[in-house]
Amino acid sequence: MKIRQAREADAPSVIAWFTSHADAILWGGPAVPANFDVAWFAHEITATSDAYRTAQAANGDILGIYGLRSFAEEQRVHIIRLAVAPAYRGKGLGRILIADAIALAVKSGTPTISLNVYGSNTRARRLYEELGFRASKTRDAPEDASGVSVFMERQATD
Repeated sequence: MKIRQAREADAPSVIAWFTSHADAILWGGPAVPANFDVAWFAHEITATSDAYRTAQAANGDILGIYGLRSFAEEQRVHIIRLAVAPAYRGKGLGRILIADAIALAVKSGTPTISLNVYGSNTRARRLYEELGFRASKTRDAPEDASGVSVFMERQATD
């Protein structure tokens, strides 16, 4: 497996992991459009300031993806849209992707790394806490069963 910069051609693999718009919202937040499709995500990968990275198997399959958004004025990078292919969930790939994001933050000299996670996603919250992220605030999130989205952050150099 290798982690590399995401490409427009990765979008169909990622989109296939989500069976409904509701699933896509729980992955990408309320900004995911109702016409969630390959063209939309290909545009996200190529035309935004977010730096998407993928985990790719030796056979070329895309196993996971995440994006990083820089908030230079806050000296922080923010992990967005982290997802692991259904067949690879629970096998440590999320931990590998987060470690890659932290390494990039360290390399860039950015002291803080953050993310948002829905309150109902207890498995992800547990992983993030194990990796040193701490909840610092919440927002209302009617799109999630818990009703909240949790903002978590950690120092990149911890």
